[in-house]
Amino acid sequence: MTPAGLPEIEQFLFHEASLLDSRRYEEWLRLFTEDSRYWIPSGQADADPTGHASLVFDDWQALSVRVARLLNPAAHSQTPPSRTSHLVTNVRAEEAGDGGVKVNSTFALFEARLGVQRCFGGQCAHLLRRLEGHWRIASKTVVLVNSDGFQHNLTFMF
Repeated sequence: MTPAGLPEIEQFLFHEASLLDSRRYEEWLRLFTEDSRYWIPSGQADADPTGHASLVFDDWQALSVRVARLLNPAAHSQTPPSRTSHLVTNVRAEEAGDGGVKVNSTFALFEARLGVQRCFGGQCAHLLRRLEGHWRIASKTVVLVNSDGFQHNLTFMF
């Protein structure tokens, strides 16, 4: 990925973060390809989601069910809904096969709910593909700094 193309990739990641922070999960889901994977490993060194326990390992269909549950008024785990603020930084990109782009970034996420604020940090790895002139997420891996610690109510999206 040339440095000239990096601002477009950064804007895509910032847009994704904005959709999550405004709970526009259906729009966020449309950023994903139909063959996508969304993975949050439970360990820092996990390299294969099929060989390790995961906090989340969803294909597009499972991710769409997760989004529907989050948006359902009966979702007690999100009553009241979390307020989040995603910060995305240290974006690096390199060409991948088939015209895709591997993107690595660092994130901080602040969540406020029921009078408690929590902070999460870590690394994201996206595989992006350009489809019909727009970037789409073919895979997203979120490695939390505290992935091996206690995770209480991760019912929002990273």
